[in-house]
Amino acid sequence: MNLTYFYTTIKNYYFMPIHGKHLISFLFFFFVLHCSFSQTANITVGCAPVEVQFNPPSGQSTFYWDFKDGASSTLAAPKNTFLNPGTYIVEFKNNPTGAVIGTISIEVLPKPDLGISTSLSKGCAPLTASFRDTTSLNPAINIQNRSWVFSDGGTAFGNNASYIFGSSGNYWVSLSINTDLPSCNVTKQFNNFINVSNKPNVNFTTNPDPPNSCTAPFNVEFKNASTSFHPLNYEWFFANGKSSLMKDPPIQTYDTNGQYEMYLVAIDTNECSDTLTRNISVGSPLAEFELPDTLCKGNAITIQNKSSIGLYQWDFGDSIQYNGQQINPRNPSILLKGTGLETIYLTVTTGGCSSSFSKDVFIEEVGVAILADPIYSCQFPAPINYKAIPILQNPKYQYSWTFRDTGNILNYDVKDTIFEYSNPFNKKYDINDRVIVKTDLQIVLPGICSSLEKSEEVIWPPNARLMPDKVDGCLPLEVTFHDSSLFDQDHPLVKWEWHFGDGNSIVNQYDSAVKHTYTQIGHYDAYLIVTNSLGCTDTSYVITIMVGDKINLDFSVAPTDVCVGDPVQFTDLTNDLLKDSIDAWHYYSESDRTFSCFQEPNPKWRFRSEIGYQAVNFTAGYNGCFSSIVKDSAVKVNGAVARLDYLMDCSTPFEVSFRDSSLGANLSEIQFGDGNTAE
Repeated sequence: MNLTYFYTTIKNYYFMPIHGKHLISFLFFFFVLHCSFSQTANITVGCAPVEVQFNPPSGQSTFYWDFKDGASSTLAAPKNTFLNPGTYIVEFKNNPTGAVIGTISIEVLPKPDLGISTSLSKGCAPLTASFRDTTSLNPAINIQNRSWVFSDGGTAFGNNASYIFGSSGNYWVSLSINTDLPSCNVTKQFNNFINVSNKPNVNFTTNPDPPNSCTAPFNVEFKNASTSFHPLNYEWFFANGKSSLMKDPPIQTYDTNGQYEMYLVAIDTNECSDTLTRNISVGSPLAEFELPDTLCKGNAITIQNKSSIGLYQWDFGDSIQYNGQQINPRNPSILLKGTGLETIYLTVTTGGCSSSFSKDVFIEEVGVAILADPIYSCQFPAPINYKAIPILQNPKYQYSWTFRDTGNILNYDVKDTIFEYSNPFNKKYDINDRVIVKTDLQIVLPGICSSLEKSEEVIWPPNARLMPDKVDGCLPLEVTFHDSSLFDQDHPLVKWEWHFGDGNSIVNQYDSAVKHTYTQIGHYDAYLIVTNSLGCTDTSYVITIMVGDKINLDFSVAPTDVCVGDPVQFTDLTNDLLKDSIDAWHYYSESDRTFSCFQEPNPKWRFRSEIGYQAVNFTAGYNGCFSSIVKDSAVKVNGAVARLDYLMDCSTPFEVSFRDSSLGANLSEIQFGDGNTAE
């Protein structure tokens, strides 16, 4: 039966044939309108001055509004601007002397009084200043956000702001607040709020230049050469107990020998300052430096010069050289190239006066080699002998071994040691993996220098792996075994021992697949033993090979004449010598729709999809060897099977096409779910 049906009302429908139910759903919406009949104002709370739009109640023909601020209107929908803060009860009448029809309360608030403060209003560029909003406003006003604008184009947002003024100048700062009342939004600009200067160029000259003398007393004249865009104030500190605020101070006298560090501070009107320091030397210069007595070959070290200011001349000898490009620096970096005793000389010259200083240093060579025996192991635990071989012999040397074993770091403070590595996998049965044993040896000359040597040893037994092409089947069963073992390529496999589990085995000296035929039913544990070129062996996991044989099957079906949906019992009637060995049962019927667990020898089934005579196939397995028997017309299924197909198109959602594809039915009826039916 094929037909097309139209649905005319939007709701949920169920259409129901004899055998099933389907659902078609639609949605509908409704709207509710709300009407208002009193006088209204577009704003009832705002900040002065605020303009308000009024609207009268519906149905009025004459109009009179009293705004209570001295103004009134006879317009139907007037506007009024309230200039002063306060509460205004606006009245609506039909005429000036008429009764009050309605009132509206208008609350007019004072505008917020914007204010800001800053952590720093003047200084040197770049100047980082923090800003805080100090605005005063009515509690009825809620600030929703704040925005800051700076005269150099920068912006910021939030209650507080931080901003960097990168160059000199006078800057204004603007603050805008947005509130929940649009008429209360305010912006205010604060002019000349931040004043920024570039640092002054501080400079002065001395006479004599440089200001150095071999004897005291020593008179020095200072001449200010500082410049700035802004007026400057000065502070001189001469390091002789005197100071001055003058631009050009009086001549200063240094009465005793020594090193004097004096400086000049220049400060502009924005409190932006900078400092220049000079050293004045009176008497012979101080020559001195610090360096350990013993140094390590190959190391780079910086000499700490304790000398007074002057010109420096260094002499390092043949075993030491500059580390990089340097010409007589104050604190030179040196590279220790040789070994043995070396003398370092320093000469300091100031104003024609010179002093010298020298120091003897010994350059030590600290190095060590690691001797490990053996360097390869086949199994765990793996004991390895370690010996330290130093380049030079010194009884002061200290040795520190570090071994990394199963995630732990173990330390041994001896020259020679034996360490036993444990199985990193912590399992008796596991896949062998390549383990690289990493060992560190540090040799130390206490308080002077050290050297680190690293060593790696390998522990990697082979991994035997057996791969058969089949693990079960019928007698006689031929199985091909392949080797998929893993091993160190530097130490290849040289021997394969194949064990088939039935008392037979093969030993090969080459890698090749082997075949073996099992002639008896049963379970056989096969495994492989491999040996590498170092004599390390490994045994594979056992793989069980199951061998079965064909079985003469029989079964019954009861009842043999049923209606659609009635239960049918399948029963295994096999009477074979191997009947107790069956390990899997499968029944096939009704176009292979039947289903049951393979462990169930006597399942039940209800025929629901096919009618008429049905064949039944019974298949049973033993160790992967399967036998089958088929009984044609084993059961007759009577009755009708209801089937209904339908088709819908999204372009015509109310039109549905139905097709009756029932089996064995003399009469059918389709129920569409809206009270209508069709036969």
